[in-house]
Amino acid sequence: MATLKNSLKIILILGVSVIVLFFTPTTNPGFYVVLLLLTILNFQARTHLTTDILITLSLSIDLVLIFLLTHYFASAAMLLIIIPLMDTFEDLRQNFLGVLLLLSGFFGFLIYQYWDHNSLIYLLTYVISIVVFITIKAQQTEIANLQFLYDEVRRNSYQLELAQSQIEQYTQEVRQLSQIRERNRIAEKLHDTIGHALTSLLMQLEASKILIAQDPTAAIASINQATDTLRHNIKELRDTVKNLEVTSYKNFRTSLNQLIAEFQKNVSIPITFELIGTPAEIHPEKETVLYNNTREALTNIARHSNASSAKITLQYAEKMIVLTIQDNGSSKSPVQKGYGMRAMQTRTELVGGSMHISNEAGFLLEFEIPILEEMR
Repeated sequence: MATLKNSLKIILILGVSVIVLFFTPTTNPGFYVVLLLLTILNFQARTHLTTDILITLSLSIDLVLIFLLTHYFASAAMLLIIIPLMDTFEDLRQNFLGVLLLLSGFFGFLIYQYWDHNSLIYLLTYVISIVVFITIKAQQTEIANLQFLYDEVRRNSYQLELAQSQIEQYTQEVRQLSQIRERNRIAEKLHDTIGHALTSLLMQLEASKILIAQDPTAAIASINQATDTLRHNIKELRDTVKNLEVTSYKNFRTSLNQLIAEFQKNVSIPITFELIGTPAEIHPEKETVLYNNTREALTNIARHSNASSAKITLQYAEKMIVLTIQDNGSSKSPVQKGYGMRAMQTRTELVGGSMHISNEAGFLLEFEIPILEEMR
């Protein structure tokens, strides 16, 4: 762009020089050449200036040189004002309008002072130059704006890709942590519940062996009791293994209804389910957390609560999903967070949510999970 601009300036200077030297003979060509060289040096030096003040000073020097060329040689020299006009549009940022008015006033003065039969042509050339430079300036501004928008789009696109990559990474980490914590929960359950029960069963069978010779009736009763204990532990083991299965959620609310229906087949505690708000799509990882928390809460109700009824509420708010599980148990003792409750809290916090507990009116568990991705 700079090379093209300098080429146009050289062509203009050569054209004016041809008009002055060949069609308007002068008695002092040396002085004309000196002024012309000073003009060339001045606009070349102007390309290295960076502040509006220095550029405006250089443009003022141009006006002085153009005035001398016009005054001493020919009116055609006033066309050289196109050079500072070109630099005004190209280089100035803050004083653009003021310098443009100065150039136009100066050119009007030259036209008035040195009017001849070519003045209308010069005036028309000046006006056309202004129109052309305004058009070029507008196009350059539009191109700069488009380039800025393009850069913004590229930057936002890169940030979006980076955020998406981070979300995928966080999701994978949540999945792995959930699996590890679920395995730890099952390992603890096997150790604390089934392991202790089997140890007790072994001791009971050992005692039954001794009782067979001394009291066969008592031995048979002990063996029957051991059989019931073994049957119960087999069921516990099957339930534990079943919890390892990964559920495929075709419909989250349907899955919750199926979970409640399955729970009520085995436990005689009526469960009501209420849906509030307009359902929104959420990340499958969050649905898994809500589903697992509901299952764990129902298991706790069946094992540890003296409740006669329970209610599950799923509320879709503007930015949050709130899952509430409440029973009408009468326990007022301080809440002790066992492994299952700690696992629920950990799962919830891993997807950016929170868990609240209250036992003032029955036992209440409340899970708040953001709809948008806020993985921690």
